[in-house]
Amino acid sequence: MRRLERICHPALFAFGGLIALVSLAPLAQAQPPNSWGGWSLERPHAALVPSALSSNFSGSVRGLDFGVADPTSSLPLYPQGGWAPNFPSGSQLGLNFGRGSGFAEARVVSGLPSTGTMLITGPSAGRGQISIDLTPSLASSGALAGAQAITSLSVPDGHGGTVHIDQNSFSPAVAGNRIETYAFSPGAGGGAYAALSLDGATGQATALAAVFDPGGFSVIGLGAPESARVETRLSSHSQVRQLGVVIASPLARSRDWSWGPRYGFGDLSRSVGETLTTSATLAGSRVIPGIESTRRTRIKERSRSLTLGLGGQRLISDDLSFGLYLDLGARGISVRGRSAESLSIPGVASVTGSPDRTRFSDLEPILRAGVVFEQRLDRSSAFALSFGVQETGQSTLVTRFSGSVALGAGSSSGATLSSSGETVRHDELRWRHGYEGLISLNFVHVF
Repeated sequence: MRRLERICHPALFAFGGLIALVSLAPLAQAQPPNSWGGWSLERPHAALVPSALSSNFSGSVRGLDFGVADPTSSLPLYPQGGWAPNFPSGSQLGLNFGRGSGFAEARVVSGLPSTGTMLITGPSAGRGQISIDLTPSLASSGALAGAQAITSLSVPDGHGGTVHIDQNSFSPAVAGNRIETYAFSPGAGGGAYAALSLDGATGQATALAAVFDPGGFSVIGLGAPESARVETRLSSHSQVRQLGVVIASPLARSRDWSWGPRYGFGDLSRSVGETLTTSATLAGSRVIPGIESTRRTRIKERSRSLTLGLGGQRLISDDLSFGLYLDLGARGISVRGRSAESLSIPGVASVTGSPDRTRFSDLEPILRAGVVFEQRLDRSSAFALSFGVQETGQSTLVTRFSGSVALGAGSSSGATLSSSGETVRHDELRWRHGYEGLISLNFVHVF
């Protein structure tokens, strides 16, 4: 009978803790990454849109988090540092597990920069040249004659030559006189594209131009801020799964303390993905295709950990005990990252570059410590409150800027760009260290 009790009591204890855990555990807080330049578990917000697009914008953020248990922190079936009631001399098995997912979306709308030129590139710039002149036309008397736009684009044709676009548009200074036009010329796996809008009454002109190929792309936007609409949309999602095991074995007593070793194992997998889309269109136009760039990133992380620690408990009174625990160990990490960018001109052309892949593996230390208070309610049940801290970390996909595109002296009326496919940025996987606090409430009943 004693042997049967030794087997049944720990199992019943764990089952009682599981019932309490399901009723008390919070919903999953696994939130998607917060910016296209790096990953974290914070919700994205409008202020993280690149600064070149952040003037004169209004944004909104919405998201949904759901899950079974919090996958980012410890959820033990018994307090990390204390011994279970009625089991002062037997080994104990503690489990923590979590599985959750999250989704969030952000949207920001702005116009062109108030001064200078809007420039968007991929990881590498598109090969080719762009020249734009939007200087209003003046009559001999110096009065406004109308809006004028002159553009010149060239890209390689894939056979050792080049293809060109040359546009010269003029809209006389007549009320309601507005001209919209665009041109496209295919090149080596990509092409050149230019869209123009002219308002003769105000002398105002706007230009959107791009050169692109499978190796990269470059986009220029020029004109008054309100003459174009620039919309940035960020959507991200994550999935997290965590499993942890701790075995505690009280072996010795010293005065009023009971001490023993703790052995732990952990398994964590995390997958996070993000899509960042930036589209630029002529304001108010329904017939001129806009320019849209999309960046998709994905990161998958897997880690396994082993810990060895020490736990102890001291009775403060017949029904109240105080415990401590300290765990040290290491985790092996394996991470894979992938990113790809594309440029699309709806109804005209599109191109997708080769994916950029990166890997990372390392061995990282683990530190976990805490205190726990256990209040026995009767012979078979107890309530526990524990506080702790643990060293944490997660993989981060960081964008590193390694160069720039040769953008000529840009202003509100003129700009040039010349590129031979320079590498502008690349992604690297980094490990970001941190610490998190743990608070656990447990009600345990032994049947």
